[in-house]
Amino acid sequence: ASPLARSGFGTYATLINTLTDRDFENHEAVRRAEARLRRRRRAALDDTAAADEELRIAGLRGDSHFKSALALFQTAAANPSSKFPLQIYNKLLRSCAIHANVDAAVLVFSHLDNRVDVLPDAQTYVSLIETYASAKDIKGAEGA
Repeated sequence: ASPLARSGFGTYATLINTLTDRDFENHEAVRRAEARLRRRRRAALDDTAAADEELRIAGLRGDSHFKSALALFQTAAANPSSKFPLQIYNKLLRSCAIHANVDAAVLVFSHLDNRVDVLPDAQTYVSLIETYASAKDIKGAEGA
């Protein structure tokens, strides 16, 4: 068994991975749907289809995958021996950027930063900067 599975955090990591992937998929689906909606409005096409698209966007935005992933992370992180692979931190930070949630990003990065066995990579910092930029916190982005 992998060290992650032996540590008992394998299930947490799997769930967080799945939830953050789904969060990213929803984000991309919303982005595509918004682009279609803009094209429809520019072309003055059928309002019924536009209304359907708006409902779809609202439904996608209503999914709480990020909140669930963050709650799982916080639960696991409360254990001082919790260790996740860098990929999990990066996926959580990507979701923080999507939701412009600076507080969550600081929490996730702090947990990673306290580890001596895993170092942040370029993607870690890209996601941190994107989080601050999404939150329109330029000073924070400069410090990341």
